Amino acid sequence: RCSIGGTGSYLAAFRYEKEVAPKDPDLLFIEYAVNDKYNGQGYDEVLRTSETIVRKAYEHNPNIDIVYILTFDKGDGTSDYDALRAHRDVAEHYGLINIKLSDYVYDMLKRTGDDFSKYYMDNVHPNDEGYAYYASVITGVLGEELVTNTPVNAKVTAKVLPEKLSPTLIEDADLVFADKIDLSDSVGFEYQAKTNFSWLGMRFNGRIFAKSAGSKITLKFDGTDFGICYGIGPNMGIASCTVDGGEPVVIDAYRDYTNPKDAVLAWDLEKGKHTVTIEVTGKNEKSGGEEFEIGALLVG
Repeated sequence: RCSIGGTGSYLAAFRYEKEVAPKDPDLLFIEYAVNDKYNGQGYDEVLRTSETIVRKAYEHNPNIDIVYILTFDKGDGTSDYDALRAHRDVAEHYGLINIKLSDYVYDMLKRTGDDFSKYYMDNVHPNDEGYAYYASVITGVLGEELVTNTPVNAKVTAKVLPEKLSPTLIEDADLVFADKIDLSDSVGFEYQAKTNFSWLGMRFNGRIFAKSAGSKITLKFDGTDFGICYGIGPNMGIASCTVDGGEPVVIDAYRDYTNPKDAVLAWDLEKGKHTVTIEVTGKNEKSGGEEFEIGALLVG
């Protein structure tokens, strides 16, 4: 199990090499549709990151089985939103099982007359009864697949991959953990080793941390894509992030709860050397501080 709540397929594409491939899974579930929607990822963006995950999975294990779980929000109507369609299109292009849970849930509610709230804590998160229903749907679909499509004593064969859907997959996508981040061109940022202080610190061999406005770090990378996995929380500040001196991406990391998040800073650039600058500029009025933490860099 390699999930990180609240994150989407962009971060997942970069995590695969270090956090999934070493586990050598035979069965992979992909479920990012709702978070990709919440993160504002469009159809083409999700298509690219979703297909990157699939190609990486087959690169590491040509015999792997992959199942897409397509989740939804009560407010989605038919639940055919852009992010879901992108994941479904990737699944269908590669001949993979994809389970659109909204179809099963709304059919069940129609049959039983039950209210949505019986199975959900809010508009998207199931309660225990809801998760039990999800489990019954998924095991039912997979059980039927095994009965109808798997001959007795079948030999496992490597997947023959079709042509790529997206012209520019993030083929070199990788994570740079906190203890490997170069701080030689930085002011106010420090590396803090893995301890109990931070979810990111526990996950990514520590964190790089700034506690006040004016803290700044400049990084260089060779590739097409760059992002960060950072922390949100009640004492977090605002950071301005630029790539090659371009338009800044402004990250307000304040929330009244703590969680990891990912931010795209560079997307499908011309392959080559680029420079990233991240500067803490202050905080919003609700935040209790100007802190900023980074657990990993997303480099592709």
